[in-house]
Amino acid sequence: MKIIKLAIYSVALMVLFGACKDAAKEITEVHYPRAFAPIDLAKEVSANEADLTWKSIDAAVSYVVELSEGDSLLFDNIIGTWDVDGATALNITGLSAKTPYSARVKAKAFEAQQDDSKWAGIFFKTPAGADPDPDPVGYHRVTNGEEFQTTSANITASDWVTYAKANYAARTVCLTGDQPNLSATDRIVEFKMIGAASFTISGDGNSAVRVLRYRITLIDATPDPNGWVNTAAWPAGCSTQTFDTGSTGACTLEISGNSGSVYLSKLVFATQ
Repeated sequence: MKIIKLAIYSVALMVLFGACKDAAKEITEVHYPRAFAPIDLAKEVSANEADLTWKSIDAAVSYVVELSEGDSLLFDNIIGTWDVDGATALNITGLSAKTPYSARVKAKAFEAQQDDSKWAGIFFKTPAGADPDPDPVGYHRVTNGEEFQTTSANITASDWVTYAKANYAARTVCLTGDQPNLSATDRIVEFKMIGAASFTISGDGNSAVRVLRYRITLIDATPDPNGWVNTAAWPAGCSTQTFDTGSTGACTLEISGNSGSVYLSKLVFATQ
């Protein structure tokens, strides 16, 4: 009887330890459906700036930061969005003194089968101090990803976009509406803007290869007659081209025709 009990006990121990070994092996092979959220989100705040930091996440390929003004972690007034690649810190400038802000960070997953992480948020209020200089009158501060559709209605209603020697044509290729027909160098669409690091033009080259040109002039500077830059050719149909501004300060962007007709449909601005 003792021999039978001992044999049963030995088998039970083998099953128990075997199960534990298998369970440990399974745990090391777990794949999480989303990246982990950034942790230890911290801030250093002055009247007009905020430095955000957080700990890195192994599975993150980059991070997204959003800033909301005038609320406490509600994020119903987003005034800025940044993609942060290769860093776990962000300096935000141009804040107003004595103003509440909410910031949040999420990790963008490295693995294709993973979702991005949940947001990690933080609230802060800037202390008293001098507000940054106001934007120059007549210039528009663009936001990241802001789109301006260059229809006749939008240009007419705008206080920062104008069209000299205006000539419009009804188009439906890139978007529907009356759009600038830039078939001559004196037909110039002008944008007075602040904060744009680059811009993307959407245009319709009609039935042949056409070329546009653009010029950027900083505020208080004299436009350079030789400062025009030709775009690449615009084929028939809707296509896009992206250009750097060289400065995020206040400047005037001019776009005109150079060779043949290109119908200007819209611009999308990037602030970084």
